[in-house]
Amino acid sequence: KLTNAPILLYPDYKKKFILATDASKLGLGAILSQLDPNRNERPVAYVSRGLSPAERNYAIHEMECLAVVWAVKYFRQYLLEQKFDLITDHVGLK
Repeated sequence: KLTNAPILLYPDYKKKFILATDASKLGLGAILSQLDPNRNERPVAYVSRGLSPAERNYAIHEMECLAVVWAVKYFRQYLLEQKFDLITDHVGLK
């Protein structure tokens, strides 16, 4: 299960966060993670949601941008005043 204790890492506010986002015609998703002591990326939290009827008409680069903005807002309590890396698979947003 994704919610089991060994899967999720407790956030360490002294370390940099990693925010990975993605979008498709079905919805948006994001994973907030950090590196564990062995330098393996481990999830701290994750979230997803469907798209509204209007959002389903967005171009894919607009959906990818929406995923980034939505995820940053969603995880703001973790990211506020923290350095973080943003990972997206859309070339136009890099």
